Amino acid sequence: ILEAGKTPVLVTHFDHIGEISEESERNIRRLRQVGVQFLNQAVLLARVNDDPAILAATFEKCHAIGARPYYLFQARPVMGASHFQVPFDRGVRIVRGVNARLSGIQKTFKFVMSHDTGKIEILDAVDGRLYLLYHQSTDPERVGRLFSRRLVDGAGWLDDLPED
Repeated sequence: ILEAGKTPVLVTHFDHIGEISEESERNIRRLRQVGVQFLNQAVLLARVNDDPAILAATFEKCHAIGARPYYLFQARPVMGASHFQVPFDRGVRIVRGVNARLSGIQKTFKFVMSHDTGKIEILDAVDGRLYLLYHQSTDPERVGRLFSRRLVDGAGWLDDLPED
């Protein structure tokens, strides 16, 4: 693959620093030596990693071993796991706290949700509104579009927010 001019990229999934084992670290470092690049995606999970210090430590460790934090996903409201979902307003505050703890070069992740309408970045919550940006969508008109929704207490998914 490398001889063909292609760079292999593997995506790891470490939600918490406690999941990064010595074996994982050793294997990531070994594969990086032969040109494999790594990205990490994590899910924001209530009562697991919903603390800025924990997430920052996780992302710092990922950077240290060469797995660049890529996405922090808003948990989907799926049956049997919706209790892990963090409300948007709290999630935004957590992300702010994570970024306050990371160096500039470590701030490589985007806070996103994979909604039925596309991959949406959660940018900020200001004055009772949640600001979002479409990164990907099956509808090309949405890609790159900034939009906002009125923030509702406890809301953790786009469908929970009114389109006013």
